[in-house]
Amino acid sequence: MRKSVEIKVIREEDVRPTAELIAALRQEFVEGADPWVGHKLAVALLRSGDPKAAIDVLVQVTDQLPNEWLPAWSLGSAYLADQRYPEAASAFRTALLTDDCPHIRLNLGIVLNNMGERREARQQWQHAARLVAAQIPWYMRWVPGGAYLSARWLLLRYRG
Repeated sequence: MRKSVEIKVIREEDVRPTAELIAALRQEFVEGADPWVGHKLAVALLRSGDPKAAIDVLVQVTDQLPNEWLPAWSLGSAYLADQRYPEAASAFRTALLTDDCPHIRLNLGIVLNNMGERREARQQWQHAARLVAAQIPWYMRWVPGGAYLSARWLLLRYRG
């Protein structure tokens, strides 16, 4: 006899940071000034829908961690969420100085497209697709939500 398997769907609202978590991270960041705790705080703020507060924290974090790509990428994502496209482009370009990551290039392309710079946006998406194609086996490129499929879709969607 087979046992039934329960499948739980995780919704975005199920994983949003709680006010208590944000308060605890904020307290820990202020007391210890560990920039990685600040990064966790900023990501929690961004996920809770407060990009302006995330930006304030991430500016401090990127000053403390100038050679790390992740805080710069997160800052670019926060600027993107706040529709501050020139600042987002600058943050993503800063992140690219330390890591040529396809996800950074995807987001930079989205920002550039929103700024009307379609040709450069396409170049970023093409570069992202090439990076992923060189990094992963062919059979993994078509995973839904993956960088390669995202880059290919963006290239098809914005042909101009």
